[in-house]
Amino acid sequence: MKTKPTQHSVKALLELGVQPDILVLRTERKLNTQLKNKVALFCNIKPEAVIESRDVSTIYEVPLLMAKEKLDMVVLEKLGIPSKHDLDMDQWKNFVAQLKKPESQITIALVGKYIELKDSYKSIAESFIHAGASNNCKVNLKWLHSEDINENNLEEMLGDVDG
Repeated sequence: MKTKPTQHSVKALLELGVQPDILVLRTERKLNTQLKNKVALFCNIKPEAVIESRDVSTIYEVPLLMAKEKLDMVVLEKLGIPSKHDLDMDQWKNFVAQLKKPESQITIALVGKYIELKDSYKSIAESFIHAGASNNCKVNLKWLHSEDINENNLEEMLGDVDG
């Protein structure tokens, strides 16, 4: 893996008067200690402040990885805030486990006028994902345009949904 892009980015920040305290490095693979130490040395930060952020299957795994990298402890130290207790990620781990390996699944129709713009319905779609994970169930969304549904095709359009 190359460290030059990170070094150049930090150099550009330094030229703007910004000295980073923590670097979070996006990567597809695990970063070894040697690479982290090299980045820390050339970017003038502590090795423990070089945080690995590997690709994961769901965004909800990121907090678990950040906790494993001890990002919370590095931030608290940088802010001069004492840590009163260990981080308890049990509920979060359970949520991610239920999200990744649910016991059941359901198909729900999401009917809207602007379904081609998925971001317009992002909060609704995410709420279904959260509700499903909380109930150990995978929610499959069937996106339907409201103008495509009529009395003649109701069974065809909605026949395979559970709700």
